[in-house]
Amino acid sequence: MADDGIEFAENGTITVTIDGRAFRLRRPTVGEQLRWSEALVEIGRWQRDNTADGLLPDVSMQMASWMRDVIAALADDPTGLPEQPEDMPAWVANPMLGAEMRVAWRSLPLANGDLPSERLRRATSTP
Repeated sequence: MADDGIEFAENGTITVTIDGRAFRLRRPTVGEQLRWSEALVEIGRWQRDNTADGLLPDVSMQMASWMRDVIAALADDPTGLPEQPEDMPAWVANPMLGAEMRVAWRSLPLANGDLPSERLRRATSTP
């Protein structure tokens, strides 16, 4: 849908909109963030270990499952979230979304609203 997408707010919350339904995600605790990060690493390992002839295997189902689990755990109200990962929209399977979300979770709550990758680039660049 045209209304679907992901928004990183200045206050550190993330809003994921699926089929016009907005899910506002709170920041995870350190333990939750660690579990979500470890799950992303496992997806990457699976992809690496299952590479054949130099072609990376599709991780769409794993990423859709990861995103669904994150939304279910962190949303103010997960009502209306698709029941199965295969019912999630294809755009949630983008592995870069997980990376962007991890950066947002670690950012300062009153950041300037840039995309997390922009804040990371500024924080790690040398003058």
